[in-house]
Amino acid sequence: MLFEKKKETETSVPGVFQAPPPAYGDENITNAGPSNTSPLFPPSSTQIPTPRNSFAAFLKPFAKRIRAADTPQWAWSNVQCREWLVAVLVQYCNRDPVVARQLADNMFADGGFGPRLYTTKLITWEGYVGKRDAEGIHGLLLSLRKEKGAVPASIKIDVS
Repeated sequence: MLFEKKKETETSVPGVFQAPPPAYGDENITNAGPSNTSPLFPPSSTQIPTPRNSFAAFLKPFAKRIRAADTPQWAWSNVQCREWLVAVLVQYCNRDPVVARQLADNMFADGGFGPRLYTTKLITWEGYVGKRDAEGIHGLLLSLRKEKGAVPASIKIDVS
């Protein structure tokens, strides 16, 4: 019968997953593997790994969230610099978050990290974010360069 209850065989172990019955027409095909193999995950396992969208998304729960009010650090990574620039563009320049992300990605597309924020000239900033926003970001960076962790005292930067 179609809905007949299966009898448990002597080889079946409670809590162990068994292979499903063969599909229609597959009755002649035998199982290649042993019938009493251990399950991939033990029955007591309740945690199943979840995929992450990106490495940056993976790091967010572990790292302090970067805000526009933070001082960009000389030792920041490319990803951290992008996050800071996005936050500045959204909070101080009133840019849409999607547009801000695109502008930050363009700015750091060819690499760069903390020093790039401080060594980028005003004319270059204008090419990336426009004249009005470039003046604001460049001025902000000039005002932050002497803060702890920003530009090392041994480094001299042309501010033009």
